[in-house]
Amino acid sequence: MSKFQFDTLPCRIGTDSYKYSVRPYPINENVPLHPHWVADMDYPSCPVIIDAITKVAEKGIYGYANTPKDLYKIISHYLSKQGWELSEEHLKEVMILSPGVVTGICVILTALTNVGDSIMFQTPSYPHFFESVEGIDRKVVNNRLIQKNGVWRIDFEDFEQQIISENVKVFLLCSPQNPTGRVFDKEELEQMVNICKKHNVIIISDEIHCDLLLTKQHIHTGSLPNAKDITITMLAPSKTYNIPGLSQAFMVCENDEMRSKIFHVASGLSICWGSLFGHIGMKTAYSGECSEWLKECIEYIKGNVKLITEFIQNQLPSIQITQPEATYLLWMDFSKYGISSDKIDDLLGQRGIIFNQGKAFGKGFDLFRRFNIATSKKEIQSVLDLLYDAFKPYEK
Repeated sequence: MSKFQFDTLPCRIGTDSYKYSVRPYPINENVPLHPHWVADMDYPSCPVIIDAITKVAEKGIYGYANTPKDLYKIISHYLSKQGWELSEEHLKEVMILSPGVVTGICVILTALTNVGDSIMFQTPSYPHFFESVEGIDRKVVNNRLIQKNGVWRIDFEDFEQQIISENVKVFLLCSPQNPTGRVFDKEELEQMVNICKKHNVIIISDEIHCDLLLTKQHIHTGSLPNAKDITITMLAPSKTYNIPGLSQAFMVCENDEMRSKIFHVASGLSICWGSLFGHIGMKTAYSGECSEWLKECIEYIKGNVKLITEFIQNQLPSIQITQPEATYLLWMDFSKYGISSDKIDDLLGQRGIIFNQGKAFGKGFDLFRRFNIATSKKEIQSVLDLLYDAFKPYEK
């Protein structure tokens, strides 16, 4: 039996949680709410992190914070355990703090590209990639992943052709991939890097889900020998340890010229200094003291994947599930039911279920939904029973 709180969850209603407060489509307010869309967990964070934050909070002074002296040593050790050797001294030179990964991406694009430049990323894609690129007046180029035998793969011929035809300046990689949960193989990463290098394309690698590994090992793009001079890697403990509200991330850029331009923009916006509680959360998360909690959390999520997969295969086989190799996000295809996206929303909404709508992840994914499964097994079973009630009549 776990000593951590995964089965018994605190009530988040009334806490100004975005996931619990916002309705992306009409929801029946007369039934229990089941919000499983925004990518944060329903689990309390690791107790070690909670204790560290509480100790600082109890002092009652929430002034400006300096970067902890041991932060670089801690992150250097954390990366080393994952196969990326960056010494403490080197990390001090090549690391830049950011309030979040998306903020960091926008800073990088502002620093290294011009209005109208083409930025490519793979679809289905994390919705904020669209918003970030379009929000600073750059052009979105979609490189669609191809599903083969249930696995989302890269069409490398199309990948390179789009880079050439669209004059792509930056490739925005999500690794592990959101929403499919794909962990790219070393060979795939190397091929993407080689193509980008051949055509002078910068890589921004969003690796925020890299610690939530279910079946495969993750390789940091920036750790590849051929990648370090063209790659900026974005990392954060927020998804893994459920601390996005602390707003702390960082980037690693080993190219001196690019890093100088990025830091110029970040410092001008005064967003590269970190915050009191952000520092505490990041430092504690990466210290190694949370490893037992993370191990049990991942095992619990694996159990949720198994529970959902077996139920869907036996009771609702028309729903096609992508088996995630990482993340707590499940990518589900409802297209075999032959009903519209609006009808799917209505069937879910009448039962209080909120999933991410597929249309937010790119063109051609209207009949997909993303299911955040980082919740209790009791809640998962409740949602599955409601899905059965909603979609069983449409099974053929």
